[in-house]
Amino acid sequence: MASTTGRRRPGLIQVDINADRIGLTKAVAVGIQGDAATVAERILAALTADAGDSGRKEREELIQKTKTEWLRQLSTMDHEEDDDGTTWNQRARANDPQLMSARMAWRAIQKVLPKEDMRTQQAI
Repeated sequence: MASTTGRRRPGLIQVDINADRIGLTKAVAVGIQGDAATVAERILAALTADAGDSGRKEREELIQKTKTEWLRQLSTMDHEEDDDGTTWNQRARANDPQLMSARMAWRAIQKVLPKEDMRTQQAI
């Protein structure tokens, strides 16, 4: 996968305590079974003090641009689309079409919570 800077971008890395969940809804380049906090601590311990400094400003700008576009798309998206080679979301919608999607529920929750609160979403 190429980036706009011409460097190779890594694929998705998924850390999950449950090995059966790795790659379930997204194709992953690297799957790591383990506690996310422990895995992150071990990765950080292995990095040098200047790891990630090269090209940081460009990556931050790309992240901000990508995040803005992603939030725009999410604001109108009712269902998550499947990645190439996966059909989990399509099958879930076909099996239970009467159920509210996670995205629809998330938008409803966001409407009633204070704006200054921090929230995360995790698929189950």
